[in-house]
Amino acid sequence: MALAEKFYPKKLAFQYLDELCREFTRCHGAEIATFSRPYQAINFDPRLTRIRRDYLDPQSPKNVQKLNADLTEIHSIMMQNINDLLRRGEALDRVSTKGSALLTESKQFDRTARLVNLQALYKSIAPLAAIALVILFVLWWGFRG
Repeated sequence: MALAEKFYPKKLAFQYLDELCREFTRCHGAEIATFSRPYQAINFDPRLTRIRRDYLDPQSPKNVQKLNADLTEIHSIMMQNINDLLRRGEALDRVSTKGSALLTESKQFDRTARLVNLQALYKSIAPLAAIALVILFVLWWGFRG
């Protein structure tokens, strides 16, 4: 936990805590489990003071450089995310185009299938209709006279 003035940049405060954690882990990482007293790592105090002094002034060139490096990293991540989104958008456009083509082809298939079914129906009914017409013609011709 760190206490700072309201105007102090949050990113810099988190960088401070991150650097403290890394330095403490580097110096005492293996010993932490064996600590039995609260002040057993008191020899870390000079390093803590040096790191705190480095982060006291948020306008110092070193801190501004750290913030700029962080902003540059965020900028590159955002650019990568935008590029990924653009690639996904292009892929979605291709899928949409293929979907539209598939819809058109399925409508054409439906029309063709209906036509084939109608032709099959005509082929199955045509001989019966022809026989019925011949019978009706014979009956008409026979009763006519």
